[in-house]
Amino acid sequence: DLYIFVENEKGKKILEDYSGEFVFKPGINEFQKQYFVNQVSQNRTIDAIHKLIQESIYNNFIKQYGKSNVGVENSSGYGTHIDLVVNDNSNYTFYEIKTNNSIRKCIREALPQLLEYAYYPNRNIASKLIIVSENEITNDAKNYLNKKDFSNSVILIKGSRGMKMEQFSKIIEAGIKQ
Repeated sequence: DLYIFVENEKGKKILEDYSGEFVFKPGINEFQKQYFVNQVSQNRTIDAIHKLIQESIYNNFIKQYGKSNVGVENSSGYGTHIDLVVNDNSNYTFYEIKTNNSIRKCIREALPQLLEYAYYPNRNIASKLIIVSENEITNDAKNYLNKKDFSNSVILIKGSRGMKMEQFSKIIEAGIKQ
C-alpha cells in the first residue's frame, strides 16, 4: 500500500464519524462566547467571533426556516463538521464561517472545506455552498469564483468588523436571496 497510517494508537477512534453519510441534525450546541487568553505579555478576554456569527445566523434562520430545518456543526460523515446547514425541502445549503482579515484567505480556507462536505468522495448533497466573512468582497474574489464556475453554487456573504450581530444577520439573509 502506498498509504500507511502511523499515528493511531490501538483502540483510539481515528475520526469522530467516518460513516461517509451526511445526516442532517437540527439544533445548536451551547458554546463559550468568550475565551481567556494568557500570554506572556498580557492577559485578556477575547470574543469568539466565529461562534457569535454562527449563533446569530442560527437564530435568524430558525425564524425563517424553523428549528427543525437549521443545524449547527453537523457531521459531514468524514470526521469534520459543517458550521451551519439549512434544510429547505431536502435542498441543503452549507455555510462555512471564516473570520480571517483577508477575503482571499477566507476563500482559501472555506472553499476546500465546503467542496469536501458537499462532494467527497462521490456525492452531491448541497445545492448551495456559502462562505460567510466579515470582509469586503473584492472584484478579485468575485472574478476568481466566476472563473472557477462556482458562481451558481458558492456565495460570498460580507458583513463588517464591529457590526452588531443583528445587522450582520440581515446582511446574510439579503445576500442569500440575491
